Formats: sequence, C-alpha cells, structure tokens
Amino acid sequence: MGIEEQASEKDQLMAYFHSLGADRVACADLTSHKEYLHQEYGSKWDGYPYAVVFAVHFPIAVVGELLQGPSHH
Repeated sequence: MGIEEQASEKDQLMAYFHSLGADRVACADLTSHKEYLHQEYGSKWDGYPYAVVFAVHFPIAVVGELLQGPSHH
C-alpha cells in the first residue's frame, strides 16, 4: 500500500469517527515501536501495526450526573 492510499484510508477513518460524534481522533503508526511492544507485552500486539484513539467531550454537568448515578449507590 502506498503512502497516498494510507493517507486516504486514515482520512476516511478519521472522518468516520468524527461522523459518529468523536471530538478528537488520532492515528499512530506503531511499526517503529514493534520491538518495544513485543518486549513489554509479548506477542499480544504483534498483529496491530497501527493504533486509533478517539475522544468524546462530556459536558461537566453530564460527568457530575454520571458520578451521582445509580451505579454509584
């Protein structure tokens, strides 16, 4: 896969997460960290050369309600 194809797929993936409501999206190429990941976690992450992280902003009022919610009683 060429660099242009990777960039296009990354852009599509990021746009998809944004369309689902993500406020922030980031992608990371983990291939340069393969040895470290293998030392720390064994073969668990060998099949995952990339990472995707997304965040959704929760207003402070929502967080407060969650902290007071029925799962905390």
